[in-house]
Amino acid sequence: MLRRFVSLLGVCCGAVMIAFFFRTFLFTLFTVPQTDKQPVFLQGDRVLVDRWAYGFRFPNTSLFGYHRWGKGIPRNGDWAVFNSPLVEHDALPDTSALCMGMVMACPGDTVWMGRDGKVGRFRDYACGRIWPIAVPARGAYVQVAPWAARIYQQTLDLHETDSANLLPATSFESIQNGNPIRVRFSRNYYWISSGSEDNLFDSRTFGFVPEEFFLGKVRNVFYSIQPDAPWQKAWRSDRFLLPI
Repeated sequence: MLRRFVSLLGVCCGAVMIAFFFRTFLFTLFTVPQTDKQPVFLQGDRVLVDRWAYGFRFPNTSLFGYHRWGKGIPRNGDWAVFNSPLVEHDALPDTSALCMGMVMACPGDTVWMGRDGKVGRFRDYACGRIWPIAVPARGAYVQVAPWAARIYQQTLDLHETDSANLLPATSFESIQNGNPIRVRFSRNYYWISSGSEDNLFDSRTFGFVPEEFFLGKVRNVFYSIQPDAPWQKAWRSDRFLLPI
């Protein structure tokens, strides 16, 4: 009897260790929160996140600093999981909540904003998307125009450490008065879309996402549970291992 108990305990401990290794070093699961007209995902989806797609980011950056193993960068159209860029000034990447969104633009790309605040990948006069927003690339200068001044100012305040690159208040006021200036950025940034023009929880709210803040790429919906449904009806069998 004791031998069987020890054997069962060993199997359970082994399963826990394998699950820990799997979630810490290979893949992790992200639960999709409440969605607003989300065209791809549903609330309660558990998506499988490939932690090596953009290079494996070491956990616990507060202890070991920021490091990555391997190569890979986010691409336009990727659904990715990242830490919220709304952090204390120059905070480490894994100190904020995880979020998910689609990479709309990469460093050096341009997105276009309309009068209604909606943003697209291309200029579209019919939709009123006529104001460009350049996504900062490392070492590049960006012309900061009035319609995007808030977004750039937020990014500079939170993620840029070189005081020579920080936007002083007088310059910010100058921009608001219609006088653009050029600013140099020290990191690569990305523009993230929620996937829905009506869902504002994306770069329109939290600004550009630094490259270091990406955790991994969403590969598929691993499984899905409908919130607030009886347990026997909660599982969405049609979304098991659903490709993106």
